[in-house]
Amino acid sequence: MELRITPHGHVVADGGRKNPLAFRFAEHEAAGMVALAAGGVPECGGASLGFWHDVAAAFLRAVCHLPEGVDFTVEEIERPSPSQWVEWVLNAPPMPGGEYLAPDVLAAQWERMIEWTAARVAESGGLAAFLDAYAPRWARVGRVTLHLAENHDKGTDPLSETDGQMLMEGGTIPLAPCEPPPSFTV
Repeated sequence: MELRITPHGHVVADGGRKNPLAFRFAEHEAAGMVALAAGGVPECGGASLGFWHDVAAAFLRAVCHLPEGVDFTVEEIERPSPSQWVEWVLNAPPMPGGEYLAPDVLAAQWERMIEWTAARVAESGGLAAFLDAYAPRWARVGRVTLHLAENHDKGTDPLSETDGQMLMEGGTIPLAPCEPPPSFTV
């Protein structure tokens, strides 16, 4: 499968509708881009897939870095800098339609991804639901997750004394002695 750029600046897939990724591109350019970033680069793909995967992954990263609870609007998504657009164009591999690739083409494609994503977020009921449905591997990117565990090394009550409590009470960070580095003889 190969991705190409049309003379109008749209990214389309050549590879038949039997390929799930090509089917997503046939549905909508942005649907294909999000699916490409969400699923990774297929093994059977050409260099253009890797390039467009990187662009789509940058888009999903910008989406994932929106704070939870913020209403998803087209203004909230951070756009790449003009120098980033130029860098992508200069580093693009040879691909069908590559002569149409320009910073303004990438910027317009980014805006189409934002518009498509905003519509899907509204349909899904929020950004978290959108990511769970369309890009589950990306659902926790940009989110803080705390994993709490008992501390069995602190006496009878595993939660009685933690390093954080020791720091607050004593005012210093508890340090453990380090082993000396091994010596080598030549």
